[in-house]
Amino acid sequence: MDRRQTPPWAIVLACVLPLVGFWTYGLFDLDEGFYAAVVRDMMQRQDWVTPTMAGVPWFEKPILAYWLAIPSVMAFGDDWGPRLPSILCTLATILVLFKWTCKNFGSQVAVLAALLYSGNLLVAGLGRMMMTDAPLALLLTLAMTRLSDWRTKEDCPGWLDWTLIGLYVGLGVLAKGPVAFLLFGGTFLVSSFVVQSFKGAWKSAWLLGVFVMACVIAVWYVPCALENGRPFVEEFLVRQNIGRFAGGDKAHSLPLWGLAMFPLVLAVGFGPFLFLGLRRLGPIVRKLGTGAEAYLKVWFLVPLVFFTISGTKLPHYILPSVAPMSVLLAIHLTNLQSNKAWDKWAMGWCACVFLLLQLGMGWYWRTSMEEFQEPAKIAAKKKIPLYVYKVGGSGDTSLSLQVRRTSHPSVFFYAGTQAHATDNPKDWLSAESGLILTYKDFLGEVLASRPGLAMVPTPRAKETALVHIGPLR
Repeated sequence: MDRRQTPPWAIVLACVLPLVGFWTYGLFDLDEGFYAAVVRDMMQRQDWVTPTMAGVPWFEKPILAYWLAIPSVMAFGDDWGPRLPSILCTLATILVLFKWTCKNFGSQVAVLAALLYSGNLLVAGLGRMMMTDAPLALLLTLAMTRLSDWRTKEDCPGWLDWTLIGLYVGLGVLAKGPVAFLLFGGTFLVSSFVVQSFKGAWKSAWLLGVFVMACVIAVWYVPCALENGRPFVEEFLVRQNIGRFAGGDKAHSLPLWGLAMFPLVLAVGFGPFLFLGLRRLGPIVRKLGTGAEAYLKVWFLVPLVFFTISGTKLPHYILPSVAPMSVLLAIHLTNLQSNKAWDKWAMGWCACVFLLLQLGMGWYWRTSMEEFQEPAKIAAKKKIPLYVYKVGGSGDTSLSLQVRRTSHPSVFFYAGTQAHATDNPKDWLSAESGLILTYKDFLGEVLASRPGLAMVPTPRAKETALVHIGPLR
């Protein structure tokens, strides 16, 4: 295949394309809404240590996602700001993966690997959302590739390498929790036994990496633990990490058939390319390979095995395995038919993924979330109170399984200080102006609570009703 037939700018455009348009629709995922609401609350409280929602500590995830989102929202606003860190992390991961693959397997494989990763439905979908997964994927990719590069150096203790690895893994722990350390540590441990180039790796400066990682983690864990004490330890470390792995999250635990979930997610994510590569499945499975290829297989398998045995399973957990799988697939597709224009097919798939996600996510937001968020934006723009009556999302985590009452925390992100969650009509009896957002089921209660209230026409609303207090300027 003549690489000159595909201009570099076209390859770059294809890698970016699946992420284009993320700003054209609002937050719609439940986790997105919660994270954004926490960001807004931290901005209002000017607190960079304790994540809170409605002033209540919120320890579902560590701090890095909020640290990235706060300056992004301040600089780029509510449409671009929340998701921009995920976009940038995804693009950076593509670049890191391309450079490492080019160094170890050549430019042809590197281009295809970058396109396969960019066009993966899971990668592009999570990259378009305000989630913790894209930063984790970037940091693990940086750590894993640096580890591999270090082992190519003869008789090198790796002082600088392990310093950077400790930095990346430590930030990964701040992004997603201890799972970052477990995935990297598991890959290093298994590689030291089965990958030839890793023999004797324990005689290196890995303890320096552990020390640097601990210092990075302590930047947030120590002040947050000192500020919040036992609730932080019990909620974040025990319940959200150990409890989830042990299956304590009943909402996301699966029966035995759940063992097939992650292979299915990978198959759907890579689309036709995984099936095209199945002709090489036998050699891929039977032969470990040597050097960088063997390391890739360990890097791929450790997260897959770890999350498979975990008691809690969500499709996006497997994202750390997508980067090494993209390179492995690119290697074997190229070996299968080196003269085939795989990059052009992959570029076409990136365009299909863009259309699928842009239309699908936009449609879901318009039909499910727009009617909740538009009143919040109006209230914020006009600087009038928004009374959210029996809609939920005020920070009460005891109702986390009741989607109807907790599915719209993004309202509190868009409305900011103007939003007031309430179950009591008395809260707006003395208000001179404002909006009341509620479900249509409760519209009668709202209108009966005070004379002179009137509905605001909202043609697209399916579930909600909007009522205004006083003149709506």
